[in-house]
Amino acid sequence: VEIELVPKAKEPEFFALATPIQVSGTISDFDVGVKTEDLIGTVIQFTTSIVHVPIRRIFGATVPADGVEICLAATKRRPPGEKAPRKFKLWK
Repeated sequence: VEIELVPKAKEPEFFALATPIQVSGTISDFDVGVKTEDLIGTVIQFTTSIVHVPIRRIFGATVPADGVEICLAATKRRPPGEKAPRKFKLWK
């Protein structure tokens, strides 16, 4: 198992802690941890949130509340907004 869980808020928040977590190993013997550089990045974002959060709230793009299109694009490996083909031709 090699998984990296990266939390992402729907809108920028002041003093939010969103540290990525890594899970590695086998199903029966796994380790959960945090990289040092990810922890340092979280501390920097935490302390500078008073500056960058208002800027991101004013100029940033909004994420839809349900996030259906984004989830579908991620699972189908399509960019958001691109629709899946509806018709399949099996023969001519």
